[in-house]
Amino acid sequence: MEERAMTWFEALVRARGLDGLRRIAHRRDRAEGIAAQAVIIGVTAVIGTAILTAFMNGMGQVFTAMLRQIGNIVPGGVAAGG
Repeated sequence: MEERAMTWFEALVRARGLDGLRRIAHRRDRAEGIAAQAVIIGVTAVIGTAILTAFMNGMGQVFTAMLRQIGNIVPGGVAAGG
């Protein structure tokens, strides 16, 4: 089956007049707005997760270094792996 775009006349007939076309166009505008918001939320979540991961990775390195120092001070202390 061949796909093709509707002509303006076919769209007008299928929508049963200009009012139908206006309603369809309004729904499409709302759907595009919802899709844009979803993209913004997704991008924000990805960036936030990346920042949190980088922060936690840095904190992990700090705590590992502190644990290594404590292990060196305390006789028989726990030494961090690595």
